[in-house]
Amino acid sequence: MKLIDLERRLAHIEAARSVAAPTHILTDRALGDPAGDLEAADALANLRQWIEQGHATVRHGVLCLNRPAMTAGEWAVAHVTAD
Repeated sequence: MKLIDLERRLAHIEAARSVAAPTHILTDRALGDPAGDLEAADALANLRQWIEQGHATVRHGVLCLNRPAMTAGEWAVAHVTAD
């Protein structure tokens, strides 16, 4: 393998790692909820830190906020309504 091949591979890897400003936000909490709004604002302000810590990813201009999976009780409180 030649040096130019290694440089191309490195350039490809670095290009995949670069993070552009996101145009959309994807989260499992509703924006408009004060906690969701504050979290989204913090994620945008500290984008690189959130990504390095594994709390967020950016793919195709969409900022995805990652959270641990909800327990059954947390999901029921958030999504089940009494009829």
